[in-house]
Amino acid sequence: MKNTLQHKDKKENGQILIIVAVAMVALLGFAALALDGGMYYSDRRYDQNAADESALAGAGAAARFIQDSGGSFKCGNQLSQDAIQVAETAAIQRAASNNFALANNLGNQHGILVECGTDDTGVYIDVQVMVTSEVNTSFAHLFYKGKLKNTVEAMARTYAGGPMSNGEAIVALLQECHGNNGGVEFDGDSLVDIQNGGVHSNACLVVNGSVSINVNGDIYYVTDYDRHGASGDISPTPTQTSNKLPDPTIAAPDCGTTDHGKVKNGGSITPGNYSEIKVTSNDLVMAPGLYCVDGDFKATGGTISVSESDDDGVTIYIRNGSFSMGGNVVVNLRAAMNENSSAIPGLLIYLAEGNTGEASILGTGDSSYRGTVFAPDGDIEVGGTGSNVSNLYSQFIGATVMIHGTSDMNITFDDDMIVQNASDVSLAR
Repeated sequence: MKNTLQHKDKKENGQILIIVAVAMVALLGFAALALDGGMYYSDRRYDQNAADESALAGAGAAARFIQDSGGSFKCGNQLSQDAIQVAETAAIQRAASNNFALANNLGNQHGILVECGTDDTGVYIDVQVMVTSEVNTSFAHLFYKGKLKNTVEAMARTYAGGPMSNGEAIVALLQECHGNNGGVEFDGDSLVDIQNGGVHSNACLVVNGSVSINVNGDIYYVTDYDRHGASGDISPTPTQTSNKLPDPTIAAPDCGTTDHGKVKNGGSITPGNYSEIKVTSNDLVMAPGLYCVDGDFKATGGTISVSESDDDGVTIYIRNGSFSMGGNVVVNLRAAMNENSSAIPGLLIYLAEGNTGEASILGTGDSSYRGTVFAPDGDIEVGGTGSNVSNLYSQFIGATVMIHGTSDMNITFDDDMIVQNASDVSLAR
């Protein structure tokens, strides 16, 4: 009897070798996937960290440079161009410390691009970094003929610290014209000289009378420019622009709980909350710090001044009502420059958001104002008939701004005396 267990079909010879070969290929594939896949993602994490560090280093260097320079930062001016160069250098150096040599362009997806821009928050610098690297593989090259590469991207943005509203001396935020209202208006028969800053109206620019205007900066308007037959000179020639400056914001200060009630006619006062402050003939001396007023701050006579050292001053925060000084009042007010003050450094007068009152900046020829006057929803009036106030080291930002009077007026924009935006650096992607 033939033993069937010993029977073997010759066609089955060598099949085990085929199975083993296929299994080996599969095992090699899994090994390639495990080893090279791990290497790919490990390199990608390293590349991403290097790109993030490079972008943040560039943005941080630009922020420090702008802050230390103390100049007016605008896209296209020399300060922004220098800041871009500083950012490029810092980003490239940081990438080099991680063994990446970056170009100053993104042509090969391996370099940096630094750009300046503006949005609703303010003026910013973007530092974009792309890193491309080859992955050293153990098995993948047996199955994939091309080079395995990683490409990653990072973007860091810094909102430059510095003066609000692009460092313009006079800014009208209202975006619609209503007759002569809704922008910046110059009126009278005097000479208005504005130094170290420009003029920007998000709506109209109106010039009346025989006022002559000299601006050591640019004059921009968005909608209309109307001279109304004015005979005075204006330099430089106003330029129409489509660029509307975004509304700046300042957080409402913490006024505490100290309530002093009303001030009826001068005296020495200390920081805290007041229902109103009025002066008719006496002297009002303000200790440095934050003053929060629910009603009007008004003077028709006497003097208004700040006591103590020159490096400290006041912030007058008016929740409702107006700030109004008469032309025969001697006003000597300065903003705080001390970071430890309870006042907001550089901010002299702040009409709260939603307050549609008026800030009337007048006074005798012996008067001076130092600091930003900010009325985002209110009107600012600087000067007046018979007013001689000319010592204005200020920035005026309001819904509308009127500059008028019958005596010469000097407005000096000084970075050291006005409110500053804080720098902000963040990783966008």
